Amino acid sequence: MRKMSYSWSVSSERQSFEEAKLSVDRAVRMYNEARPHQALGGKTPMQVLISEHVNLLLGWKADWPQVAPQLSRRMNAQQKAKFARVNRKSS
Repeated sequence: MRKMSYSWSVSSERQSFEEAKLSVDRAVRMYNEARPHQALGGKTPMQVLISEHVNLLLGWKADWPQVAPQLSRRMNAQQKAKFARVNRKSS
């Protein structure tokens, strides 16, 4: 959970239980379905488990800074290129 809270935007603002649950659910989904994992060769856990799974970020490459701002800032050009290359088959 610590790694996820640094990688994805889990709001630290005061929230109702339902808002907090939605925020955490969204972060877990992005972590498993969109975030490329170095240990998995730049693929997401869902892409490893289900070969035809399409990464959520592929359709939004131009919007990465808005969709996943912290991840976008942390990925350098080489990492972004590798991610796009690894996921090209799925797009």
